[in-house]
Amino acid sequence: FEDGQWYNFNDSNVSKITESEVQTAWGQASTPTNGNYYYRANHSTSAYMLMYRQVNPDRNSTFLTDEELPEFLQQLIQADEVRRLAKEKEREERARMMQLKVFYQSEQKTLQISKLTPLRDATKQAIELFELKVDPANARIRNYSEYISLPQETYEGREDQSLADLHIFAHSNLYLEIKNEGDEWVPYDPTALQLLVRKYIATTPTEPEHFSEPPIHIQVPEESRVEDLVEILSGKFGIRPQHLRVLHMSKSSYWSIQANILNLSNDPFHLHRTLRMECQLRHGSEIYVEECEDLATPSRAKELFELQAHLITIQVKTKERDLLASAPGEVHENGMTWPFQVDRRENLQVLKDQLAKFFNRPADTFKLCRGAEKGQELKDLGTSFKNLTLMHNTTVFVVLGTPLAVGEFNVQIQLYTPKASSVDTDAVILPPWMQPEELTFCTSLVVSTEMTIGEMKAKIMPLIQETQPNAKYLRLRDLLSSRRLSRILLDSQTLSKASPFSLYENREFAVQVIEKPDDLDPNHMLFSIILFDRRTYRFGKRVEITFTPNAPHANWIDNLLEQVQVHFNIPPSAAQLAKPLQSSDVDVLEA
Repeated sequence: FEDGQWYNFNDSNVSKITESEVQTAWGQASTPTNGNYYYRANHSTSAYMLMYRQVNPDRNSTFLTDEELPEFLQQLIQADEVRRLAKEKEREERARMMQLKVFYQSEQKTLQISKLTPLRDATKQAIELFELKVDPANARIRNYSEYISLPQETYEGREDQSLADLHIFAHSNLYLEIKNEGDEWVPYDPTALQLLVRKYIATTPTEPEHFSEPPIHIQVPEESRVEDLVEILSGKFGIRPQHLRVLHMSKSSYWSIQANILNLSNDPFHLHRTLRMECQLRHGSEIYVEECEDLATPSRAKELFELQAHLITIQVKTKERDLLASAPGEVHENGMTWPFQVDRRENLQVLKDQLAKFFNRPADTFKLCRGAEKGQELKDLGTSFKNLTLMHNTTVFVVLGTPLAVGEFNVQIQLYTPKASSVDTDAVILPPWMQPEELTFCTSLVVSTEMTIGEMKAKIMPLIQETQPNAKYLRLRDLLSSRRLSRILLDSQTLSKASPFSLYENREFAVQVIEKPDDLDPNHMLFSIILFDRRTYRFGKRVEITFTPNAPHANWIDNLLEQVQVHFNIPPSAAQLAKPLQSSDVDVLEA
């Protein structure tokens, strides 16, 4: 400011620079310079410019006015101020903007609007949002309850107030109401019962039976009776009261479907019932009007409503290539899904028949599984969708294969080959009772609860003899999910009686080749005994012991100790029993 020169302060180095270099050093795009050693702007520009001035109160008493600044600085300052004001205005506009849900008939859309917008202009924007060609004078905005699907408060006489003044804030629900030219607006009565009314329309040569849409909104005094509602609806639809049936019908969940005729007859008992207390009508209750020859005739409106309420869509999916090749439409390698509409009151056989026709193959060549390819097979075709708890949009997989009958299950058979245990075996480590290599997959069987154990063995034996030709006798046992073997299953008993565990899909059993057939009592008990010798601190051989309790009330431990004496020559008074861990090694120091 003293000599009219610009200086570049680069730490301890100070050099003169031109005014044009100042313009490239602050706030503008970088351009090559004249090669000044201490100032290079050919690679980037500065984020800010720092100006130094000597501190002297006398000399600082007056500063340059805006007009005295270089012209290019004045232009930059002005441009920056314009940008600042524009951003401030944009921020204010964004702060004022909000999203509103606007409903019109059965449609719903989102309106982006400023909270300072007058209601009159908001009405015009809502008309444009739904692309309606109506005079704004025949439209009005109302508050809307999404819970009961009803328009509520009107803003009559406050059309010029802003949305904020009307306490309409972000995410409020509004309803766009349209009236015919020349009609008067129906005033909103907050004390009245607000009802939605549809009319049943019978089948014609051009369209099937249906209910009118959208529903008509009516208000009736809260203390009204059935006869008052009949009179109001008679005037609105032009149907004589003796030919007008009024129904209250709704569905609130998968299981709750309500269909009641309010005026079963013209006798005072039905007509004098109060709507709110005795008929249990509430705001948003759905009323249906049906024109009939006589109130005693069956209600087609009720039948249609119940049919529609019970209709569900089943998503049928498959990944089977043979089925995909035979199905209509474009085929995708990862499978396809088709929607099938069914009445949930009908049996599963209905869907099976539709799919047999759809895939053009016999119904006994494919299975229906719940939710996944390996999901629960749906076997009972005589059970309804409702009792099978197949909900709307449930996925059912179609899998090729012979379907199982009710009570039949696929079970897995594992071959149990116990490791040999020498009489002289001594060890300091007791291995788990079951070794992984002792079980190998044998086969899958289809069984039922009424199949005998002998019949199961007869199916398994040919497969065993393919690898063990000399096998003559088999032992079948329950195999628990913990990979432990359980009780021995006897030939003469059915599966339901031989095993205490219920049958389920892919349940496992273990089969073992034995030298002589089992001759056991149905009430037998089975134990695997391992000798632990405290003199040598060694584990000995493992022996399986089976026995039948001598008397119903006898202590089975006494019977077990008797068997221990037989196999190990240890008297009951000298034997102690302990249950070691069966899923991991046990060290002698832990015994």
